[in-house]
Amino acid sequence: MVDIAAISGALGSIKAAGDIANAMLKLRDASAILEKTVELNRIILSAQQDALAANAAQAALIAKIGELEKEIVSLKDWKAELGRYQLTELAPGFVALSLKKGEESGETFHRICADCASNGKKFYLQQHQSGPYYDEFQCGGCGSKMGISKGTPPTRADDYDEEWLRVRD
Repeated sequence: MVDIAAISGALGSIKAAGDIANAMLKLRDASAILEKTVELNRIILSAQQDALAANAAQAALIAKIGELEKEIVSLKDWKAELGRYQLTELAPGFVALSLKKGEESGETFHRICADCASNGKKFYLQQHQSGPYYDEFQCGGCGSKMGISKGTPPTRADDYDEEWLRVRD
């Protein structure tokens, strides 16, 4: 915001300078003219300082506006990027953002960390362990590890069918 006080001070100083200049025209005495000249120079210097301060404040505001405009563009881009994903529960209590079907744009299907995405960052969930009954994913950003059970392994009795058990008895 432009510094109103600085602008007001500059205008007041300019008016005072004009008043002094008019008074100088009326003076005939050399020492009185010299005194008024010094006072006039002081007021002109004060007006220049106020004008410089107002210019500096305006330049700072222009720079801040530029930064905010860049931030707005960045937030809009991030919002558009998040629109390509949907929140998916991979296991009870474990959610991630999964790439929507049709939003691939040349990318393979993947998931990103929901916690990192809520902080404006995109980090992929990488499969860290894989097995027939358990998978583990790790976030490349925050390092969180998430385990997903894919079922329970069969017990020893489940390995055999009923007919085999009847023959053994």
